[in-house]
Amino acid sequence: MVRDVLGDTRPTNLTMSIVGAHLFEDNAFVAALAYPGVEDLRTLEIEVCLDADEGAVDAQTMLYNIARTLSVLPLRGLTLTLNYGLFADETGGQMHPIRRTLEGLDLEAAAGIFRSLIPSVMDVVVGLSTDRE
Repeated sequence: MVRDVLGDTRPTNLTMSIVGAHLFEDNAFVAALAYPGVEDLRTLEIEVCLDADEGAVDAQTMLYNIARTLSVLPLRGLTLTLNYGLFADETGGQMHPIRRTLEGLDLEAAAGIFRSLIPSVMDVVVGLSTDRE
């Protein structure tokens, strides 16, 4: 997937949006990142859009899986945006559990997970979004 998009390029900066945190649960995404071009990658901005099937996701496990997957990259800077736009609608008056979980997340502690699992990283920003575009 990543190889198909980047071809033979060797970017130092990459911005991407991915639908589904489940992509980080196994080694499929690691395999997608395992090509020679990623050895030059220094900064990554990644938006992970939670899909409708992920309403019961455990935030800590999700963050750990993402960090573990990205640990194969020689990143110096990382910006991660967790987009829960599908769960932001309050028309029924009840807040969706994943929204409650993510809005209660200690973003600095979340960034600490990435700092501990990605040895090369110096700057980490973890944020939330409900943007559906």
